[in-house]
Amino acid sequence: MDIHSLYNIEVIVNYKDFQKSDDTTSDNDNDIEPDTKYREMLLKTFNLSIDDFDSLIDKVDLMYEYIESQSSLFTTQQYDLFNKILVKMAGQFMSEDKKYGILVMFSYDYFDKTHMFLRDLIQNKIINNDILEELENNISQ
Repeated sequence: MDIHSLYNIEVIVNYKDFQKSDDTTSDNDNDIEPDTKYREMLLKTFNLSIDDFDSLIDKVDLMYEYIESQSSLFTTQQYDLFNKILVKMAGQFMSEDKKYGILVMFSYDYFDKTHMFLRDLIQNKIINNDILEELENNISQ
């Protein structure tokens, strides 16, 4: 699997910086709903267009397989924490299936941190403890 054709680490994921203003006449590029920018950035990271949206889940499944294939980069503690995060996130689907957890990692609340985690993993072959801890601490209960 060519990870770079699957996932574009060069995308700047900053959707939370956008705010919709009350000014309906504004043409400001930052004057866009954050959830619209989130969807655009999510599709762009997976090299998808809006017409390809149905294949997003398949791409997320491939990303899960890629992360699992890189398990040798994790320390035991990091791997345990990563799996704990996935199980906690899967709980939002009332499940413990880690493949549901990876889907949640790409949801609005966590995608920015997930992207940083993946960028470090893909580009630098490192597991960033700080990002894992932020993900764990920000999981909605």
